[in-house]
Amino acid sequence: MDGLLTTHLVRAMMLSLRLLASVGVCMIMAGQLAHAADHHRVLIIYSWHDQMPWQAGIRAGMQETLDQLPESERPEIYEERMDDGRISVSDEVLSLYLQKKYANVNLDLVIAEAQSAASFLLRHPDLFPQANRYSINVAKHGLMEQSHIVTISEDVTRELLTVTQLLPECERVVAVVDYSENGQRIKNGLLAAAPLLPRGVTLEVWDNFSFDELYMRASQLSRGSAILYFPTQHDRNGARKIPRDVVRQLSQTAPVPVFGNRDAFLGYGIVGGYSLSSRNEGGLIAQIAQGITPATDAASVDARLKGYMFDDQQLARWNIPNRLLPTPNTVINREDSIWTRYGWQIGLSLAAILLEALLIAALIRSLQQRKTALGQLAQERDILEQRVQERTHELEKLATTDELTKVANRRKFLDVALAELDRAKRYGRPLSLLMLDIDRFKAINDTHGHACGDQVIHMMAQTCVAELREIDCVGRIGGEEFAIVLPEVDLDAARLVAERIRGTVESLNLANAKAGSIRFTVSVGVSTLAGGADSIATVMERADACLYRAKERGRWRATITVAGQRQLG
Repeated sequence: MDGLLTTHLVRAMMLSLRLLASVGVCMIMAGQLAHAADHHRVLIIYSWHDQMPWQAGIRAGMQETLDQLPESERPEIYEERMDDGRISVSDEVLSLYLQKKYANVNLDLVIAEAQSAASFLLRHPDLFPQANRYSINVAKHGLMEQSHIVTISEDVTRELLTVTQLLPECERVVAVVDYSENGQRIKNGLLAAAPLLPRGVTLEVWDNFSFDELYMRASQLSRGSAILYFPTQHDRNGARKIPRDVVRQLSQTAPVPVFGNRDAFLGYGIVGGYSLSSRNEGGLIAQIAQGITPATDAASVDARLKGYMFDDQQLARWNIPNRLLPTPNTVINREDSIWTRYGWQIGLSLAAILLEALLIAALIRSLQQRKTALGQLAQERDILEQRVQERTHELEKLATTDELTKVANRRKFLDVALAELDRAKRYGRPLSLLMLDIDRFKAINDTHGHACGDQVIHMMAQTCVAELREIDCVGRIGGEEFAIVLPEVDLDAARLVAERIRGTVESLNLANAKAGSIRFTVSVGVSTLAGGADSIATVMERADACLYRAKERGRWRATITVAGQRQLG
């Protein structure tokens, strides 16, 4: 009887424990759901594309800050990129796209990064009416309800004086800016700060140039000069480049040091300077995304986002001693001394040597020899692997690249176009194709020679590359004939691309010793994927037919086709 009672008591206790465990699990799940429901939903609209070093730095700084938070406290982040300067999309299209995409997302906050995104939100006050707004890294803005502005202005005086502080023997500072509204604002600030320069130092501002002219003028600078570079995205002719690529070319071309005001340029040939930090800006965006309101006065913003930043390799290249660096500062690419890295290991080794000198000495000698041998083997292996990779890359490039223009050859272009066609069919996405032909190219060859004709073909190819996205592909498929495949682009957008290329080519001017200058035009045929039965051949045939009609109608125009019907551009 006692054993039966004991058994029942044990069973009752087990059942109670199971019930308590079930209640506990339910409470934990309810708490998790409550946390999930409390997640802050934040949309970040970037002005540029994610392949720019500046945007990569922002994302790295933002992620670094968010990773420090517990999972339950991290905001739910959505990201959009306007890709300003490379893709032109109307406000109406972008606004409708965002409305449709986030119709079922209850956003708490929208953050605009840089001027283009901020200006877009200002033009659309009714977009995401339930969400608060922040604008980060803007030079000008208009106030509106529920908006917060973090204005970042250029401190051109400090940026300019940093150059002369690091180069006491400098006699000439050349500031490079573009001709945009912001560039002219920087130019005016520089001219106002020029009287503060040390005696004997002159200031020049270069703002009216083509990129080729810029590199040529920079290559002719004399000793005692320095370049202060501000982000430059387009030149006098409208050609666009990523500022990172411009500053890298400047540093490779100019025989003088190049300074800059963005940490994203460090590692691409600049010495550094008083700079805006993309990583710090990313940390600020992460803080705002958590719902924390930062100080927005100029002093607080500068203290958080700016500082003196330098590249140790460039300091050594131009013999700039550390004693001249303003403090506090951040220096990248600086190798720590052996004592800094291994100080405590060295201390322990010395103590061990005092106790067992002979044994430790022999052991250290053996380890050093082994380490040296392994290091030499690893170094030889790395060198061999690097040579194999470089040679493989060269062979792949030779097999897929047109030798004259450095764009895809016909074989490579058809491979890319076929892959994009398959993807467009699989996911039901738009795809367009352009066929381009230089007008009266034979006359150019006959009149000015084949060398000049080759220059025209090369300029044509580089113009196409400059006007396209990185996901687009341009290929030379004939003598003076090119083709371009445009993924995710419908017929109307493709026609805009064609017109842009046609207009840019029209503005080109090829210098020629005999003829003075040569201008040329291009005709374009535009076609788009019309149905599942289409092949690359049929799409190219339609584009080629449109190109032929453009030639018949007098050249120098773009012609499109819509499901077999013709329309003159």
